[in-house]
Amino acid sequence: VSFRGSSGLPKTIQSGRFDACLELLKRKYTNRGTTASSLSNNVRLEAIRRRYWSANQKLESIAELTIDKFMEVSTALLKSFAIECFYHGNITSEDAKQAKDL
Repeated sequence: VSFRGSSGLPKTIQSGRFDACLELLKRKYTNRGTTASSLSNNVRLEAIRRRYWSANQKLESIAELTIDKFMEVSTALLKSFAIECFYHGNITSEDAKQAKDL
């Protein structure tokens, strides 16, 4: 799925999928820490990690998430790294050049 130069979600993502995934993530963060083992796990991770965001902090950060904001962050993240590939075998140079645009 390519996010390059796109003003919205790629056409391959069905309408409503973003909202459904966001709702599931919000439920997950809301229910996190409701059991003793989950709470103790959160406390342990907070103690040993330099930077740790609690489920409540994550929930607050996605509370007003929109597709436009998601696309903005996704584009910035994808620009921050690169992947190098070595194609070999039964592939033409045109196919290799086309694959770089995926």
